[in-house]
Amino acid sequence: MSGHHVQRSTPSQITVTCEIFPVIVARGGHLLLTQFICAHRPRDGKQLNAQIILHALQEGYGLSSALAHVLVYGGVALLGQFGSFQLSDLARHNRIEHDASLVHDDTPDRDEYAPIAPSVPLIKQFLEQSSDGQVITVEDVARARVWRQSQCPVLTTLHAEIARGEMGVALGVFTPPDSDKPAIPVDMLRVWLSQERLPDGWKPTHTQGLLETMRTTRQINDAMNKFESDGEDVAPPAEVKA
Repeated sequence: MSGHHVQRSTPSQITVTCEIFPVIVARGGHLLLTQFICAHRPRDGKQLNAQIILHALQEGYGLSSALAHVLVYGGVALLGQFGSFQLSDLARHNRIEHDASLVHDDTPDRDEYAPIAPSVPLIKQFLEQSSDGQVITVEDVARARVWRQSQCPVLTTLHAEIARGEMGVALGVFTPPDSDKPAIPVDMLRVWLSQERLPDGWKPTHTQGLLETMRTTRQINDAMNKFESDGEDVAPPAEVKA
């Protein structure tokens, strides 16, 4: 890095936006960069670059350098824009963005860009998958993913991995430090997904590493495979009642 000066954004120049996460958490430019862009960004959402996103993920979410670099540069490669880009570019369909999002409607036929606004019904449906009504666990995420993917166009292998990775990052970042397993409080997740912002007063409690994220993502995948092989009913409660 010698000979190169990286200009860091100041608090007055940046804000935090989140989609579901999570692989780039990135749908319509909101969650995370592996489906986590959750990132500090210029307030107008323009002239983004890898350094801005790296700074956001590491400072705003506590991601390790290794995890942030994988997400950022993997996401930039998928986006196919190697200069600066803007937030709306992240919604380009089937680049980072994908169908079967837990919180966004699928991209309509022949549209180049996905819907950006979070879907209130989908978020409600997702949070209703909580087994105890208090937290969302690996198993709850897996159940929600199996159900959502059963209702949507088939994902490519890459985008299926991105979809799992989004929540792998989220579970690693937002699980409280006193929890004995990956689990995000429902109220916290509701704010993050529906309002696309960090919960009031939240700050990273640890550095979220690449290996830990890969482990959680693998757990989501294993749980999904088990639900599918067991033929378990994964429909959310509202669907069952209907």
